[in-house]
Parts: sequence; C-alpha cells; structure tokens
Amino acid sequence: MGVRKWHLARAKHHKDVSDYLLPVHEDWAMVALFYSAMHLVHSSLADEMTLNKDERHPRKHSSIEPGARGTNQMVHSLYSPIAVSYMSLMELSHRTRYDIAQLGPMTVPGATQQWQSIQRFCTNLNDGRPWIPSQAQ
Repeated sequence: MGVRKWHLARAKHHKDVSDYLLPVHEDWAMVALFYSAMHLVHSSLADEMTLNKDERHPRKHSSIEPGARGTNQMVHSLYSPIAVSYMSLMELSHRTRYDIAQLGPMTVPGATQQWQSIQRFCTNLNDGRPWIPSQAQ
C-alpha cells in the first residue's frame, strides 16, 4: 500500500504545482505536469506482480544497461496505450528545460489531454488490483 500511495500523492502534488504555475509560467507548468504523469505510471508499476523489484521501481527514465529497463522502456513494453502521450509529455518537459527556443507555442490543452489519458489508464489499472504485500510496509 505504501509505495503506490506515495506515488499517487506525488502525482497529485506535481499536478497541483502545474495548475498553480499555469496562469503565469505555462512552460514550467508542463514540467510539473510530466512529473505528475511519471508518478502516475510509477504508481502502477509499483504493483505489477510479474516484475522484479528493480523494474517496479525504475530509477532512470531510460536505461542502456543490458537487460535493464527504465521508465520509458517499461511504458513502451507494458503500457503501450499511453506510450505516445507519456513520451510526448516527457519531450515537452525536456524541451521546456533545455531547448525552449525550439519549442514554439505551448500546447497546454493537448498536454492536459495527454495527462488525463495517462491518469485514466493508471487509475483503471490500479483500481481493484492488489497491493504487493511486501510494499505494504
């Protein structure tokens, strides 16, 4: 119960930050929106019974180590219905931080729709699914 709950709390926190920043700093609001989506994904990965502990708790967005998978690889392989939305939000977040000149106008409605699709997917996945007992501590 603990890990999923923690990630959901972090997802809510980052979404609240995004909502707060949106009227004044929409670029940084998109960064917080992506991190909210990432924590939604991590809330679902935390209780994937078929994954080993390292895969349930990826520490990197991407992994280049043989046999290792980061969050991006996990989303592509396990959660393909949201992979495009997730990667799009990640790209928006990255460009906001490192390549703002190439970003052009913000697409807040589109990013919000992508976040909502990730939220729906993860909520549906988590609802009724048991917590991994070792994580209830």
